[in-house]
Amino acid sequence: MINTKYLILFLLLLCLNVKGQDSWQLLNPKPSSSNGLDIEFVSETKGYYITNQELFYTLDSGTQWSLKRSISGAKDLSFKNNLGIIVGAYGTVYISSDMGDSWSITNVGSNEWLNTVTIIDENTIVVSSNNSIFISKNKGVDWQQQNIPSIWVNKTFFLTANIGHAVTENGEIFKTIDGGINWVTTASFVNYAPNSFFTIYFKNENVGFATREHNEFYKTTDGGDTWVAINEGINNAIFSFQFIDDMIGFGAGEYGMYKTIDGGDNWTRIAIENAFYYASDMYGIYFLNENNGFSVGQRGRIAKTTDSGENWELYSPINSDVSQIGYLSPTRTIARVGSDFFVSSDKGISWDYLSTPRVGSYTSNFDFVDANIGYCIAGGSVGTSSRPSSIYKTTDGGATWVQPTNFGLNVDPAIYSLEFVNENLGFASGGFNQKRTFKTTDGGEVWRVVLQEAMGQIQFLNSEIGYARRIGYSTDIVYKTIDGGENWVEVFSSELDIGAFYFIDPELGYMVGDDGLAFKTVDGGDTWIELDLPYLDFEHLVFHTELIGYAVDDYGVILKTENGGYTWSQIYQNYEINDIIITPGDEIFIAGNYGRILKSQVITEDVSLVVKEAINISVSGASLETIVAANCNEANNVQLQYGENGNFNNSIELTDIIQVGELATYTSVLSSLKANTEYNYRAVAFSDDIEIKSEVGSFTTLPSYIFNMDFIFNPGTTNATLVGHIVANDLSISNIEFQYGLEPNSFDNNLTSSITTVNPTGENISLEGIAENLEPDTTYYVRLKANHGTESIYSNTVSFKTKPNYIITNTSPYFLDSQVNLSADIYTNNGEITDLVFEYGNKSFTNEAVTDVNTIQPSFGQRVSATINYLEENVTYFYRIRGNQGGNVIYGPVGIFSLTDTVFLELGEEIIVKRESVELNGRVYSQGGNLINIQIEYGTTLDFGNLQYVTPSAILSGSTRNIHAELQYLIPNTLYYYRLKATQNDIVYYSEHRQFISGEKLPSDNFKIITTSETCVDKNNGTIMITSEIISNFVIDIDNTSYSFTDEILIENLSPGTYYFCITEMDAITSSCYSFEVSSSELVTGKSYVYESNFGKSIDVNMEKGTMPYTVKINDNQEKIFNTSNFTFYVNEGDKVLVSSKNECEGILEINIPLKTTGDLFVNPVKELVEISVKENHINLMIQIFDINGSLLNSFTEYVDNNKIAIDLKNYSSGIYFLKINGDNIRTHKLIKK
Repeated sequence: MINTKYLILFLLLLCLNVKGQDSWQLLNPKPSSSNGLDIEFVSETKGYYITNQELFYTLDSGTQWSLKRSISGAKDLSFKNNLGIIVGAYGTVYISSDMGDSWSITNVGSNEWLNTVTIIDENTIVVSSNNSIFISKNKGVDWQQQNIPSIWVNKTFFLTANIGHAVTENGEIFKTIDGGINWVTTASFVNYAPNSFFTIYFKNENVGFATREHNEFYKTTDGGDTWVAINEGINNAIFSFQFIDDMIGFGAGEYGMYKTIDGGDNWTRIAIENAFYYASDMYGIYFLNENNGFSVGQRGRIAKTTDSGENWELYSPINSDVSQIGYLSPTRTIARVGSDFFVSSDKGISWDYLSTPRVGSYTSNFDFVDANIGYCIAGGSVGTSSRPSSIYKTTDGGATWVQPTNFGLNVDPAIYSLEFVNENLGFASGGFNQKRTFKTTDGGEVWRVVLQEAMGQIQFLNSEIGYARRIGYSTDIVYKTIDGGENWVEVFSSELDIGAFYFIDPELGYMVGDDGLAFKTVDGGDTWIELDLPYLDFEHLVFHTELIGYAVDDYGVILKTENGGYTWSQIYQNYEINDIIITPGDEIFIAGNYGRILKSQVITEDVSLVVKEAINISVSGASLETIVAANCNEANNVQLQYGENGNFNNSIELTDIIQVGELATYTSVLSSLKANTEYNYRAVAFSDDIEIKSEVGSFTTLPSYIFNMDFIFNPGTTNATLVGHIVANDLSISNIEFQYGLEPNSFDNNLTSSITTVNPTGENISLEGIAENLEPDTTYYVRLKANHGTESIYSNTVSFKTKPNYIITNTSPYFLDSQVNLSADIYTNNGEITDLVFEYGNKSFTNEAVTDVNTIQPSFGQRVSATINYLEENVTYFYRIRGNQGGNVIYGPVGIFSLTDTVFLELGEEIIVKRESVELNGRVYSQGGNLINIQIEYGTTLDFGNLQYVTPSAILSGSTRNIHAELQYLIPNTLYYYRLKATQNDIVYYSEHRQFISGEKLPSDNFKIITTSETCVDKNNGTIMITSEIISNFVIDIDNTSYSFTDEILIENLSPGTYYFCITEMDAITSSCYSFEVSSSELVTGKSYVYESNFGKSIDVNMEKGTMPYTVKINDNQEKIFNTSNFTFYVNEGDKVLVSSKNECEGILEINIPLKTTGDLFVNPVKELVEISVKENHINLMIQIFDINGSLLNSFTEYVDNNKIAIDLKNYSSGIYFLKINGDNIRTHKLIKK
């Protein structure tokens, strides 16, 4: 435990060494932990290998590998003489012409992912993707693409520019002999499962090999025309091949490497390990000769052999999972890998095998009390279910291990946790059926039970105070002892799994676990403070200081806190982290699977400022919590700043100073905020005179109310249930009612809501009302109205359409000789329909036919039919169904039929003329063929000249359809002719023509627009008033908000800026577009000139900014009001003049009248020559003349004679001027010239 008086010094020393944490150094495996995919050498000493994202090289036969460059999505690597090619993602090709010393990037002209490259000669390159090959004959400058007829190609192999082979994902082998123009299938296993091919390779023009999942192996001896299966010695998949000669070849595949000495008929595994380890596949292989070779693969493995694969040397010594890492001294770091220990003497840069506590047994947790003395758990037998249950000890830093007597330490099946306070005092815990925690006081010779529980973690802060985490039950418990482990008490329990805890001293501790479980104690576990961590499952926890700590989840996400756990941020992710430690040198080590060991440096901000998300947000307020951690420097003048529109013009002083190592939290309650407004906030402090700012957060205050109409579901024929909802946040809302009517802006009917008053509770209250006595088949518009205080408020408007009393749909007539069967589908919503008959004949319907169904019941649909005989040919008949509903005669739609082929085209009588368009309707019928290309011909003469398709534009033979069309962009107030046109069996038919006069154009000056600027800075209360001379339905979109109006609208609460908007009349095609500017309010500014006149001292004020009228106060007493921006009044020497505008927020212009005057005398108004008496004599004075706006008009010198000067003004027009005299002092006079 660090002594308090040394804490500040410790923290300052810490901060001197830590200034960055974005980078992590990979210590093992080197040079990369990514899978090696391919490897090739260009000489005996110079070679390259690729991962998916990296290219590495060696210049010394693999003794040292270094990063050459980053690459994207690499899949294959090939060299031929000086030419090197790498293919990768999105058609990318990397090219080297100097044996890999330099690389350029090109693209094959496609975004496809490339998987194979073959270099034919120094100019010709063939690369392939999943469904294409790309051939270049000029070293990759140009590419020609050819498709491969497959769903997915995995690999290709080309012997020449013309002869090539491809294997596919769905179990096929293809061959081409013309450079990919044509392909033939030479083998197919599409009916097998699984059937995906891994690779294809030819050692010469005739003999080749192909492998397919899982371990299928095929060979060809006739150039790929036929393939036969071979399985001698092949029990695993091979992914790549290389033959040294016709007989000796090598392969890289599952669980290692393979070799053949008989041309590929038989293969032997020559792997690194004898056993079959998970994730030990090798992907690339390259032999310089029969003896010297390399292979790359999973876990970042690079393997080298000098004896033809009999023995392999790994470039990195550790490739298995690193379970634990420990810092013993600046020159000794150890890692536990499986049952073995590895050691580094250079802070993890290099690693060597150190020891195995018990050969053939498992090793688990270790704990060192100093650089030499340590303990570990070991035992059981590798390959069996037995687990480590003994304690081993080292006194030489892990080089050798001995087993103490372990008397009394009887644990089944294993010891889970180990903690030694010093060389003698230690604890071990484990067991399943008999869960027990043991204590030793003699370095592990004798153990005794102190608690009948199994602990997954034990930590002691000194010889008396310790904490332990119970495992093995549904409830995890943290225990505490204050008597050296003799007695334990529960201090925390959780149904969620506790992953880890960490105590910095006996009082301050942290805990994390599943589902974001996180707590902190500052009183030794008596009470716990819940912390906010993401919803992850955390397994590891370590703290560097009281404020700086790290938590790691089960997927390797590392979170960091710089303020004692109040906030956390992700700094890194490395899949499956098994351990994390921090050394006294401020280095962070993490250990993970597949041999990964990484290192970084503890980093922290000098001062950490965080403002958490706003809570308790209301209409006018919110609460913000600011967290300040002085990690390295004092924090001074800490403020919370907030404001609107990216401004921070409001501040709250939080504290003057926070000392180094201190943590402070402040809750600020903001009030008097605007409703429904976004606010930004941040914390600001100073450290060493440097301003520090937190990240900017934002929140939006609640609106005063939410008032919405909901969609109206399933209205009836004469009634509808109206539904809305309301939220009151600041004031009660009363007199709630529904309003509805037949027009979007006309609400003639009122309906009291089911709830008429809502109190400001913030609850979402549903409103309901039933509108009755509605008209069937009618569209209604409805909204809500209420009082919010004294203000009337309205919801959005929704529409609904009542159901019709009935629905009748004609079906196509059915003809048989001279009779016809007519039918219609009838559905009634409002009472039964009786007395059904079909009327037919001419348009007067003079005939009737009895239907097979006479009555339709309510809410029931049925088809009604009638057969009519003795019809005449060459006659067009009209028909409809007639019935009785509620005493009213009702009719179905009019249909048409004819016994002979005919076309009937009829325009409707009713048209709708709009401002820029017209809506037309009509009816068409066809018998004897489909009717197509149904159009309206129209124009300003009987030549028509324009065509518009109708809806529908085609009908089937035997059907009658009503048609509709809208003609747009018409010339205003113009006579148009129009007719129907359609085609049946290649014959064009026309209706009779009709005519209409188009509508009047909207006047260009119809809209008058008046804007007002912002009244005060940051008020955002500009307005725009739009008035229309013509009353109609208009829509305007301003600032992403739509507004509807008929004759005028006032749009308020606009921020300063330029707005562009268009006004569109409902159903119109074109819009009237405008732009306007809302000016921002500014503080008052102006110019003033004090001068002498014959009547005393005067001041002329020219206001440049500010809102009229202006109020002038002289010495806080006398008050004058001016309605112009330029005004004059008398003053005396020493007066204090204050000028304010109409808006108090625009500030005050202060003018102080000097005590001394110049003594210059003249009389206003002046004529062409003005004579001025001055105090100077017999010298030249500099004279300057300015206009009323302050622009310099003339500058000259004038000689003073007898204390007078004469100024010639004959060339100046009438007006006000200012004369500046530069003599013994500078003074200015106002001249008024007639």
